[in-house]
Amino acid sequence: MKVLYKIMGFCLCIIPMQLCFANVIVVDINGTGDFTTIQAAIDNAVHGDTVLVLPGTYFENVNYNGKNICVISKSGPDTTTIDGSQPQDTLRASVVTFVSGEDSTAILSGFTIISGIGTFWEGFGGFTAKIGGGIICDMSSSPIIENNIVRDNIADMGAGIDIGYFSNPIVRNNIIWRNKAHEYDEIYSYGAGGIDIFWDAQPIIINNTIVNNEGLDNCGGVTAVFNAKPLLLNNIITNNAGGGVFGSSGDVKLFYNDVWNNIPNWHGNTQGIYDVSTIVGGISVDPLFVDPENGDFRLQPGSPCIDAGDPNSPLDSDGTRADMGALPYYHPSAVHASEESLTPTSYRLNQNFPNPFNPITTINYSIAKDSHIKIMVYNTLGQVVAVLVDRIQSQGIYNVKWDAHTQPSGIYFYRLEAEGFTAMKKMFLQK
Repeated sequence: MKVLYKIMGFCLCIIPMQLCFANVIVVDINGTGDFTTIQAAIDNAVHGDTVLVLPGTYFENVNYNGKNICVISKSGPDTTTIDGSQPQDTLRASVVTFVSGEDSTAILSGFTIISGIGTFWEGFGGFTAKIGGGIICDMSSSPIIENNIVRDNIADMGAGIDIGYFSNPIVRNNIIWRNKAHEYDEIYSYGAGGIDIFWDAQPIIINNTIVNNEGLDNCGGVTAVFNAKPLLLNNIITNNAGGGVFGSSGDVKLFYNDVWNNIPNWHGNTQGIYDVSTIVGGISVDPLFVDPENGDFRLQPGSPCIDAGDPNSPLDSDGTRADMGALPYYHPSAVHASEESLTPTSYRLNQNFPNPFNPITTINYSIAKDSHIKIMVYNTLGQVVAVLVDRIQSQGIYNVKWDAHTQPSGIYFYRLEAEGFTAMKKMFLQK
């Protein structure tokens, strides 16, 4: 029987976090949780539940089956993998499946997604293909897909992620790496190695690193066809074979992306961009990753992608302008604690940095007017484990550190309360 944990005052799986009560179902491949497989936990979940997955490699192909739930790893993608190399049904062999109308309260966060071979799909005129090697999002499904590494998957279309048929997911802060789409059809060879978008889908693709994918004929990076209308914002799309971004009979908007060094297909220009309706604020330069050959896609100091994202995007966790790519660069000197020179006009709670962290992290926040401020840290049982701030503060930008050396590894939540304003974010302590 599954163990039901009450989460006091907030729900793990709503982004932004909303006040409610939710159940947490723990998955541990070693048998210490409620279930040993992710799919068993999903099958026993109800809308609003959170499936918390402990570290390990889970050989399974996961289907949300219409459940609006949050499936999140406890320790992040470096230690938690869903490996789709042993499918029970080779016609339904995407690693993660959203095809039952899931909405934005269905969340997938913090996994490495590998070795999928896609889901069988039949189009007009008997045309067939395997789509969505890593993740398939189809049939009016609109989940949030965030903080994952999607790599080494294959399919005919959308080897990394396939988004189709009126689906409007948010895909953010993912590394999409080394996925390979087959060259399978002279007419329908639109299948991107990274992300394939088609049939009236309108996803938001934001702050991803899409690198070293292979599309052979049409596009290695991102393809948008058949009236697809994606917004690509603050992404790095580089070193993909078959082109960077391919649009056809759609409306593709590129805002503040670095599209560089993609091997052009027979359509593309020197950046590997073809038939894109809008390009704003883009660059085409080496992003200067730390160690891309070994999968370290952090930005080096001096990277042109630092502070180069959309100026209207939320600030990075260090309080600076948004970077491009999945892994923002941290400016230690940019963290301010001044109450005099900085006068924000709105309340803001930024993402902690570093995240994951061990054992100290910094939380930055802004106060619009003199207010009594509370910042508290909760564990996944809803228990308060730290009170970081509980006093009146003047208008300004602040930071506070949390030393979690006495706490176990896992997910924690920090909440800011001010006059008429609350905000909450999650963080990962990884020892």
